[in-house]
Amino acid sequence: ILKEIAHLVINTEEAKNCNEKKIYKELKQREKTASTGFGDGIAIPHCSIANITDFVIGVITFSSGVDFNSIDGSKVNLLIFIVGPQSKRNEHIRYLSALSSILKEKENRKKILNSSSSDEVKRILLSQHGFEEHKDKECKYNQFNIFIQNADIFDDVLELLTEIEESYLTVVESNTASSYLYQKPLFANLWESEEKSFSRLIVAILKKSVANELIRKINKKIEKHSGLAFSVQEIMYFNGEIDL
Repeated sequence: ILKEIAHLVINTEEAKNCNEKKIYKELKQREKTASTGFGDGIAIPHCSIANITDFVIGVITFSSGVDFNSIDGSKVNLLIFIVGPQSKRNEHIRYLSALSSILKEKENRKKILNSSSSDEVKRILLSQHGFEEHKDKECKYNQFNIFIQNADIFDDVLELLTEIEESYLTVVESNTASSYLYQKPLFANLWESEEKSFSRLIVAILKKSVANELIRKINKKIEKHSGLAFSVQEIMYFNGEIDL
């Protein structure tokens, strides 16, 4: 399968100056690190290479499923591959996050598997992405402060944010105030044990044009889970560029 992916990629305009064997080698090396078959019949093999001019993303379906050494042991019937430039790491992460988020939804997987053309598959993926590119003349930003005390939803929220183009993120490992107060003699008798609870803060700076859609998606998670809260602030001045 990885050899077939390399062959498909090398026949695109974006990869005409690349080496097919090199693409295969990089895909294979990525699978040795950890399987990209992450369960539920899905795999997203991917790699970064030199000389490719832009991202090549493709979809392959298998009617009866294939063994892809998936984490859950299931056969893969839906595979999306990504091969991109080494210089565009952040964009690579966004594509991975967006695709994994889309494919986690059973209904989306069903639509893709039942599609009758490549154009239909493309339409499904683009319609589910949710974040359209806005080229505002005046670029305005918002700051999201997302407080998470539920370990089960941390990865989902982080993936949601990394999907967004030009999102600048940082994750702060934190503790509740009680864990600090517990260490002070004055408050020691109020806590019977020193339990370290899960507590993280995600600070995200992103374009104001995508804020409403993100607020809607986070609110949907709040409706289903406890241990999640967030605030949004307008940024009066923002300059510079930072990495994920």
